[in-house]
Amino acid sequence: MMRSSPVSKSSRRSFLKAGLMGSAALSFGSALSVISGCSSKPVSYPLNASDKAVYRFLNKEDVSMVAALIPVIAGDSFPAAPEQQRSAIDQTLPRIDLFLYRLGDFNRKEIRQLFDLLHMRVARGLTTGVWQDWSEAPAEDIAAFMQSWKHSSLALFNNAHNAFTDIIGFAWYSNPDVSGPLGYSGVTDTLRAALPQFQQT
Repeated sequence: MMRSSPVSKSSRRSFLKAGLMGSAALSFGSALSVISGCSSKPVSYPLNASDKAVYRFLNKEDVSMVAALIPVIAGDSFPAAPEQQRSAIDQTLPRIDLFLYRLGDFNRKEIRQLFDLLHMRVARGLTTGVWQDWSEAPAEDIAAFMQSWKHSSLALFNNAHNAFTDIIGFAWYSNPDVSGPLGYSGVTDTLRAALPQFQQT
């Protein structure tokens, strides 16, 4: 079940205050991704050919990774039928993209560094134990890495875990098609008006 605040102030603050070694690792990964041409660029929705819009933050590698994380973070609320799974992911990815796009420049930079690090095979394998491409990684391996980050002695991994679960959890449960059957009435009008992340246009 998602926490009451999609991205709590404490988790966001702790994520941005990751240790010196973690920050250096993320910066190194981001620099290498830029050199190799893997920096973020808007791309068409790759999981929904009928939609001609583009993501404003997510790049192709991000989409593959986030799409693999959604079922694990959604847990029991993720549908069992393959066609419903595809539809659920198609609906959730744009919500995640919009949320990240509206975080602000500094926060987007922090998330970009984390994402770029996890797109590098060696860095991903060493930090998560997932050596396959995200699209090929078993859900069990992804769940195991998320648990290891949650309980890690390194603040960098704890905070990255919180960022993933908060952002993806918000996008997942803010969809009325998901939250309605669970008895959640959705975001209040006051909160929706106050925070740009809740606005879908």
